Formats: sequence, C-alpha cells, structure tokens
Amino acid sequence: MGNPQSASPSLTGTAFTGQTMPATLIQSADTLLIKVIDHFDFSLRPELAEAQAICTGAPENLVCQLDLAGVSYLDATALTLIRQLSMQLQSAGTLLSIVNASVDSRRLLQAGGLQDLIDTDD
Repeated sequence: MGNPQSASPSLTGTAFTGQTMPATLIQSADTLLIKVIDHFDFSLRPELAEAQAICTGAPENLVCQLDLAGVSYLDATALTLIRQLSMQLQSAGTLLSIVNASVDSRRLLQAGGLQDLIDTDD
C-alpha cells in the first residue's frame, strides 16, 4: 500500500465515529483504505459518502479498499451501502475491493451478490 500520505492531511488516519460504528480512512499515494471496526450498519453511511467523494475526486490510479478485518457484525443495510458505494465508484472509473473479510462476512457478501468485490488474495 505504500507510505501513508494525503493530499488532504485532515483525512489521513482520521477516525470517524458513528453511533455504533467506527471507521478509519487511511490514504496513501495510490490507495484509500476504509478500515471498519465492530458493527457495520447504516451508521457508517457518512463515512462511506466521504470515501466516495475522495475516490471519485482523486487521480485515476487510486484504489479504494474496504477492510473488514475488524467487523463483528454486518447487516443487510451494510450490504446495500457496499453495493451503492461500488456502483458510484465504478461509474466514476474507480473499483472497490473488499479485503480481510471473515468467513461469516464472506458468506453474507456472497448471499448479497457482492462476491465479485472480495479480494481473494487475502
């Protein structure tokens, strides 16, 4: 992923805390990593909107990754948010990939038709 850098220093490693769902955006020269911790539900919507704005306004080679390593809960709303983010990024020429998903998260993502977003290298 490279050394963390940011065109906007206020976003590098910024912790966002929703009511029940913290997330961190970490931007390097070529990647925006969205690290999700604990519950992934509707409360993450503002953070995903911020990530979408960063990715669609960035250079073409920016990769957007959704890191689910710390997720203990994923609901149907989260699947909808992931699908919406993926479609918005894809229409802007950026791809979303999901990394570090647990076996349970992978099952839910596959049931929701999002298996193509899962990075199989992790």
